[in-house]
Amino acid sequence: MKEFRYHAEVPKGFTGTCKVHVTNSMNHFKDGKHHSEICPAIQWNIDSEKVRQEWRYEGRTYGKDNDFTVESWKEFVASLKAVVA
Repeated sequence: MKEFRYHAEVPKGFTGTCKVHVTNSMNHFKDGKHHSEICPAIQWNIDSEKVRQEWRYEGRTYGKDNDFTVESWKEFVASLKAVVA
């Protein structure tokens, strides 16, 4: 997994998972946009008990924190894909 100190260091068009140290966040990207089909695209570890999440697909935010579970997110993504197909 790639690691960066600042978000601005993430290369344009980056695809993959990376950690950004200044925000203590795990980030999933596809073609430079926050994107995940299986988990939150961004997860900030605020402290040992608090985690913030953003659920994003193709760069668009569809939910925050507890708006989805991993299973309900996968179902939602499948419904998005069905609309496009």
